[in-house]
Formats: sequence, C-alpha cells, structure tokens
Amino acid sequence: MNQENIKALQTQLFNLGFKALGSALVKKICFKPDKFVFVYETSRGNDKLNFTLYIEKDAIQNVYKLMHYDASILKEIQFQHTVINGVDTEVLERKMSSINWRNMEVSGVDELPDLKLDEDWSNEILIESVMDDLYMLEEIEEGKKLALNFKLKFWSGISFLEEIGNIKPSKSDYVVSQRFYIYSNQTGITIDEAHRFLQNMSMEKLVHQIKKQGIAVNPEKIKSKTKKSLRLKKQGSSAGLLKEI
Repeated sequence: MNQENIKALQTQLFNLGFKALGSALVKKICFKPDKFVFVYETSRGNDKLNFTLYIEKDAIQNVYKLMHYDASILKEIQFQHTVINGVDTEVLERKMSSINWRNMEVSGVDELPDLKLDEDWSNEILIESVMDDLYMLEEIEEGKKLALNFKLKFWSGISFLEEIGNIKPSKSDYVVSQRFYIYSNQTGITIDEAHRFLQNMSMEKLVHQIKKQGIAVNPEKIKSKTKKSLRLKKQGSSAGLLKEI
C-alpha cells in the first residue's frame, strides 16, 4: 500500500471535517479497489447531515483521490398533528420517539432462546403497531407524504430501515441535496461550509414554496440569507464545482 497516499488522504478528509475514518480507509484500500464510497453521518443542531464520499484510484500515479461527495441535509421535521384514516399522528410520533431504531438491525444467531412474548417482545409489538399506522397512512393520498416524513425523521441514516421504508428523500420538502467536486490543489468544501450552503438552499426552497402558495414573503427576513447563499456559491465555484443532485 502507498502509505504516504493514505496518510495524505486521511489528512484531507480530516481537514474537510470527515473524522474517525482512518482505519476504515485502510481497510477499504487494502483490497485494492478501483473506486469505493464512504457514507458519513453527522448533525448540526437539529439538522441531520448525510455524506457519500466517492474515492477513486489514479492508476497512473497509483494513488487514491477524493473525487467528490454528495451531501444532503434533513431539516427538523415538525408535524401539525391530525387524524388521517384512523391514525392519530400525535400518538404515532410518541410511539416512534420511544423506539431506539438503531438497535433494531437484525443479526444472525445460531440458536434462539426461549422468549416470553409479553416480556421480551414488547418493543417488537410496538414496532408492529407503528408499521400498521404507517400502512394506514399510505393507503390514502393525503397520508402518503406524511408517512414519508415520519420515516425520514426516525429512519434517516439507518440503511436497512431506509430500504424497508422505500424512503425517497427527493420527494420531501425537508431534504436538500448537493454534489461538491474536489479538484487537485484545492482545499474543497468543508462539512461546515456544506451545511451552511445546504441551509441556504433549504431556505430558498421554502421561500419558493411559500410564493407558489400565494403567501406574502417578507424580503427583509430572507435578504441576509440570500446574500450568504450567493457568497457560498461563489466560494464553491473556486473551491470545487457544484452540481445539484
């Protein structure tokens, strides 16, 4: 392995804000792939941030390079509670909030112990109740988007749950995504810079939605945010091309 290349790549990722990837990077590169991806998750306040890093091998120079990364922001989702198709969304949110979803990934065991249904399956019974509610919401048109937002709020970043829930963030008003390219001899966009950029994209998306609905928008409230967005876009054009995804 090209140890100097690995150290340089580790340093680059660290400086961009992608920390604790050192050993994982070595484990990927030792298999000598032509390219691979990393999925990195973090948060800023109530915002969830998801990154997919694309790393490729330069066969001529025998080095691995970070080519670009995709970033998405999931804004905090707050519900205006109601009852749809017999489902009380306030009760559903309480149930989903009480479950530690990250502990629910299935792992194989050789033998199953004897389980007492009432004592040991209480969490699974609650999850089954949640799934019933989500299915009921999805049965009617006005509940489909609401069910998606519940899944996004509680399942985002958990790969097996995203797959089970068939989550499509692009259909949500709460998710904004962007691709950031990295070029030679350029620092690139850091996690914090990407977060600010995505925040402003989210604000612009919200303003567009409000205008589309015919609601008056106070320009003074968005003026400073718009200026910041333009400034970040200019920085992005010099530090790495941006491509919306």
